[in-house]
Amino acid sequence: MRDLVRRTGFRLLLLALLIFGAIALGLSSFFYWQTQDYLVHQIDSWLFREASRLAQIEPNALAGLLQSYSARNIETDHMFMLYDPTGHQVAGFKATLPQPLETLDQPVNMSAMADGKHLRIRGIAHRAASGYLVIVGRNLHELSEFDERLARAVYFGGIVTAVLGLAGAALVGLDASRRLTAVNVAIDRIIHGDLQARLPLARNSGDIGRIAAGVNAMLDHIERLMLEVKGAGDNIAHDLRTPLSRLLAGLERVRRRDPGREDYAFAIDEAIGEVHSILRTFNALLRIAEVEHLRRKAGFITVNIGQIAEDVFEFYDPMAEEKGIAFTYTRPSAEGPMIEGDASLLFEAIGNLVDNSLKFTPSGGEVCLKVLATEQECGIEVIDTGPGIPPEERVAVLARFHRTEPSRTVEGNGLGLSLVAVVAKLHGMKLTIGDVENGCSIALTFQWQSTPVLAVDAK
Repeated sequence: MRDLVRRTGFRLLLLALLIFGAIALGLSSFFYWQTQDYLVHQIDSWLFREASRLAQIEPNALAGLLQSYSARNIETDHMFMLYDPTGHQVAGFKATLPQPLETLDQPVNMSAMADGKHLRIRGIAHRAASGYLVIVGRNLHELSEFDERLARAVYFGGIVTAVLGLAGAALVGLDASRRLTAVNVAIDRIIHGDLQARLPLARNSGDIGRIAAGVNAMLDHIERLMLEVKGAGDNIAHDLRTPLSRLLAGLERVRRRDPGREDYAFAIDEAIGEVHSILRTFNALLRIAEVEHLRRKAGFITVNIGQIAEDVFEFYDPMAEEKGIAFTYTRPSAEGPMIEGDASLLFEAIGNLVDNSLKFTPSGGEVCLKVLATEQECGIEVIDTGPGIPPEERVAVLARFHRTEPSRTVEGNGLGLSLVAVVAKLHGMKLTIGDVENGCSIALTFQWQSTPVLAVDAK
């Protein structure tokens, strides 16, 4: 029970119940006051009319009239009484002289005794010039009965409302307690290392469900990052083992032999080459970590994607010519799209896409670098006639050290597309890997804010 009382849902419903009870009590009091006021006003109007009519009749005639009234009116609802100047009753309803009588010609609440019973009367007293006292009254037992019935209704209604409200609050509190217990169990599993555990989600679970869904999305992201870190560690070990093994083998080979000066120089050059390969891998990892830091956005300026793509084309054109690959570049005839970004990072990302295409496209193939500018989006696209990327590999290739060719005979460290993906995320761009008739297409795009010129020329 103590645990239930501490539940937020139970407390909120209990507070709502108290507020509802206070509002209901206030409304009931207002309706009671308005109804009582209306009924008393109706009684007072009748008293004034009757008192005004009887005041115009002589006492002797009035005594006979009241006697006839008393003979016909066996109920005690309407009362007419006549008293002489000494206070003795002359005619009318048999009762003691009502009290108090300090106020004349105004309706007041009085009390009297009749047949040994106490009566509550709403009456008006008028003293004639002869000294006789005429009292017209109305029994208030109907108002008293109304008060009692209203009090009982409010009392029992309050009890029923309180019982039902507490029962509802208890049910809501128990349901919230059950769900929170399940959430705590899942959290305990996660704390103890089960990163695949998720907070339970129920249909129509409200605020707790929305929070649980957000936490689950966060856990999915954390699990993915953990797997990436683990995979990166495994791939680092795999990628470094080969160059380190070659480096060690070359040094041991030189040590076992009696080489000359030229052999020493050759062995040292090979060792330096292996060390440079290892350093390139670490530099690529550090570069990715640097780009992932969102503070790089603080240095964004307005850059021309077309100009950056053209610089990439001019940088890689000699490499394409050396490999015998037809390398083309297309852009809008006017100035290229202007966006907010980091020119060096965009150059590096586009350069990695072009470098991969040139690396995997055979001699005699084609690579095309396009600047895109439509009414919806702008960006760049690299199309080649290489082997392409299988659909099932298009998510995995963005992971660090992943390669589509497991033999790892092609030069590289498997970090190029990872860097492109990080740069795209930093700039709010979309990285899309698609198919062409013979080869692969990779595009970097984001939503365009103005209408570009679509005319195209080719270099």
